[in-house]
Parts: sequence; C-alpha cells; structure tokens
Amino acid sequence: MQKYHHGIALSLGFFMLVSAAFAEPYDPHVGTAIDTFLSGRGSPIAGNGSVYFSSGVTYNVDPRLINAIAGAESSFGTNWAACPPSGFNAWSWFYSRDGICANSPFTSFADGIRRVTSGIRRLYLNNNLNTIPLIARTYCAEGCASWIPAVTQYYTQLGGETSDLTFARTLIDFEQFTGPCCFTGIQPPLTVGIATFSGGQILGATSNLPAETVMLSDSNITQVTITSNAGTEWDFFIDNVQFAPH
Repeated sequence: MQKYHHGIALSLGFFMLVSAAFAEPYDPHVGTAIDTFLSGRGSPIAGNGSVYFSSGVTYNVDPRLINAIAGAESSFGTNWAACPPSGFNAWSWFYSRDGICANSPFTSFADGIRRVTSGIRRLYLNNNLNTIPLIARTYCAEGCASWIPAVTQYYTQLGGETSDLTFARTLIDFEQFTGPCCFTGIQPPLTVGIATFSGGQILGATSNLPAETVMLSDSNITQVTITSNAGTEWDFFIDNVQFAPH
C-alpha cells in the first residue's frame, strides 16, 4: 500500500467536476453492507466491516469473497463444524502444518479477516486461481459440492462480480484541492476542497495540510496519510476527487 506523508497538492487552475474513475468492482460502501448483511444473520463477525474493507484494499481482494467463504465454512461464525469458536477461525483456514483447525487459531475475527485476505491474495490470486471454482479446488477439501454454490450465492448477494475477485481502485490525474490548512475533531468522511477521504480515525488534534505538491501515480492509489502538528498520523482512503486538465 502506498502512503504519502504530506498534504495533498494545491492547484488553482480550472477544475473539471467529475467522479473518480474507480476500477470495478470497488465499492467504498461495501464494509457497511457487509456489517448489515452479517447483523441480519446474527453473526458474531458483524462490526468488522471496516476491517473487511481495509483488508480488501490492502491486498486487492474483494471483501465480499472473504465474507462469502466464512458463510460457506461456518455460516458466518454461527455453525462451527470444522473449527472451535474460541479460535475465531470462521474461514476454516488451516495454516498449521498438521491440518488441524484447532491449531490454526486467530486472535480475533479482525485478525482472521486480515490473514485470510492476505492468504487468498498470496496463495490463490497471485497463482491465477482467480475464480471461485478454481479457488475451491485447493481450498475445499471435502463436501465441495455445496461450497461453490454457497460462496457464489453469498458473494453475489452483496454485489460481487464473479469474473473479477479483485478490489483495486484506479485514480487518474489526482490534483490538488483548496481549503483550510488545519482541521481538528473531524470524523470521516473528511471532505476538503475537491477530495473526499474515508476510513481514517477521528482527528483528535489539529491536522495540517501544508502547501506541498504530492504527485500521485495513475494506478492503484488507495491511501493518503494526513499528518497533524502533534506528529500523529491518520490514514484516509480516497473516495471522490475532482480532476484538472494539464
């Protein structure tokens, strides 16, 4: 993940007001959608939607896929057929070499979301196992007749696109914004001039946006860091921007 420890650049030229060009199937609201989905099923994983979202952005894996796998493996943490509930392993992700799920615990559901998302990227998508049926060949050891339909159903219920399991965002020519130099007590989403950010923490101290230029590349920009005058950093995901012609 790319981080920028400066303020966003400032340009006073003519701006074109357009929406950000995000690559599908990216959805900035998918974390909230997952929480609503899980709450409706009485899942103990509910409340971790932001972790699903941030992990999906970090590893470029659709969070809806990781959620769907939990549905197929443990009914979203409500039916522990393969793993003990004390291990928070709702995905039946066996990382211990003995193949015993009890020996593959996580410290929390959030820990599980991060590690399974990372593993799906590293072990599956990076090896061209990039569809649900291809993932199933390795992931599902037994009882696989229902695994593919279940994962597919849960995935598509939240708007997942089965032909693309990634979660990348692409921004083109992200320019600077105008606005106040300092903010405090702001809760995301934070809208400043032409940029809107979400996913960060409440700004508990005054944050500074110095008039420095930060040139962002043309692909896979996922995160900007806003620094405060107290040395604290808050990470924000870019949601919407305006573009300016050169």
